[in-house]
Amino acid sequence: MKTEELCYIFISSWSRHFANRLLAGLSNAGISVFRDEKEVGAAKEIDPTLVEAIGQSKTSIPIISLDYASSESCFMGLAKMLEWRDTRNHAIVPIFYGVDPSDIGSFAKHNKRGINWHLDSWKSALHRIGQLKGYRFDHTTDQDGRFISELILYVTWQLKNAELLGTSMPVGINNQVRKPMTKLDVDYRNGQAVAIRGNGVRMAWIHGIGGIGKTTLAKFIYSQLYPLFEGCSYLGNIREVSKTEPLEHLQSRLVSDLLKQEPISLDFVEEGIQHIANKFGRRRVLIVLDDVHESHQLKAFAGKLSWFGSRSKIIVTTRNTGMGYIPHMFAAYEVKPMKFDKSLCLFCRHAFGESSPRENYEDLSEQIVSKIGGIPLVIEVLGSFLYRKKKETWDETLHQLRKFQPVCLFFIGQDKRIPFYMWEDCDFCPSSGIDSLLLTSLVKIRENNKLSMYGLLRDLGLAIVRDEDPANPGRRSRLWNHEEALGVLRRKEMRQLKVLNLTGCNEMLMTPDFSNYPQLEMLILERCSQLVEIHPSIRDLTSLVSLNLKSCSNLSELPRNGLHGSAERTSH
Repeated sequence: MKTEELCYIFISSWSRHFANRLLAGLSNAGISVFRDEKEVGAAKEIDPTLVEAIGQSKTSIPIISLDYASSESCFMGLAKMLEWRDTRNHAIVPIFYGVDPSDIGSFAKHNKRGINWHLDSWKSALHRIGQLKGYRFDHTTDQDGRFISELILYVTWQLKNAELLGTSMPVGINNQVRKPMTKLDVDYRNGQAVAIRGNGVRMAWIHGIGGIGKTTLAKFIYSQLYPLFEGCSYLGNIREVSKTEPLEHLQSRLVSDLLKQEPISLDFVEEGIQHIANKFGRRRVLIVLDDVHESHQLKAFAGKLSWFGSRSKIIVTTRNTGMGYIPHMFAAYEVKPMKFDKSLCLFCRHAFGESSPRENYEDLSEQIVSKIGGIPLVIEVLGSFLYRKKKETWDETLHQLRKFQPVCLFFIGQDKRIPFYMWEDCDFCPSSGIDSLLLTSLVKIRENNKLSMYGLLRDLGLAIVRDEDPANPGRRSRLWNHEEALGVLRRKEMRQLKVLNLTGCNEMLMTPDFSNYPQLEMLILERCSQLVEIHPSIRDLTSLVSLNLKSCSNLSELPRNGLHGSAERTSH
């Protein structure tokens, strides 16, 4: 455990001996502890240093005894813990020392100082604390050694979760949370998971393109739910981790997390499946399987919902909605791009450290955000890139983004010469355009001069254009699907066309007449496997410099008199 993982212990006078032993145990486990040593009731105001200590800690342990009701500062400290739990994912592990959290009357009797003005607020705070997973300790027994060991193990687990979840509240997350919570049969009110409804085991399937915020949403839901369960496990980035780590190792981590014990040794996946299926049938568990890509990965961890006890919840995030295997009683939720106002707020947080654009940057910020769409990861990366940059850099970035969409939609996997023709026709500067995209790593050039791009960025471009008009492709600024484009690339004047790509037209026996394309410079007929004849008009294409006939297996000859002398032919 890292030394910066702090615990804050808020004690009362009746529990000092117990607190001393707990402090020693936590310290021996490598957990840094801040302890409030002041006499209960000694102050009517909470010490500012205590507020700071709570804020710097990842977990608070209020030790509540009968004399708690005599102290305004105790109550205010408890209120501060709850406030930070609501806004910063601060964990609270309450210990009820010799008291029943539901017995409000016993607290009123011990209200030695007559503090009645906050009794209703106290009841509300105590009710919320009572809903959390905590511990009751009877000081008349002599089992505090075993109790403290169990408590330290639980606090260590809490700190692990706190490190996973972070402290900031993601922008716009509340708009996304409600529907998945409903699908999981969770009572979610006023930004809090209040209770689990019913006894059924439920699985929520959170899907969407890369970078859209699936993992962020799953983590936030996990942070809201885990205090309500007997065992919890978060397995992150399964798609990538499983490339280098056997699934049985991940199964071992799952079992270890749910049982809060050291990892077990599993020799093969089937052994792990049997262990999971037989171990948790009576245990209420919360499991997050992040970035599952194939059905066998899901089967390894949650092949059947009957493996888990009543009211258990399993959350799966994935890009692959076509895995073909989904257990019974699942509910799907697609994460959509952020709305413009939330996107702008997130961008400004990273670009300015504020929630709105700075003076003289309003228009630039709005234009950039409108170009990159509502993809949180891209917004964060680009906002961070522009942080403290000169305005000239902002202008150049916006200019590059305008070039980025046609590249990601049309030209990935194509010869880099192809976008040159389009940009020249649009009065862009193609040489500097490609160079600037390369410098910012938006595109790369692979073997054979072909353009490539990260799948996430390509998905971003597709999502932006689809969102322009989901129902009517003809009204979008770009088209990339042959079926969508067919009725629209026919109504356009084609005499200025410089690149014609007919790759994979497997049913085409003869090419079209090229008389309407006198400016054609590149003709791509790759993988036209049934093509047997090229129209003779190809001889008149005096500007043709490249003809791609790869895998045209049934084409035996070119038109008589061949091609124009300067044309380069590829026909492997």
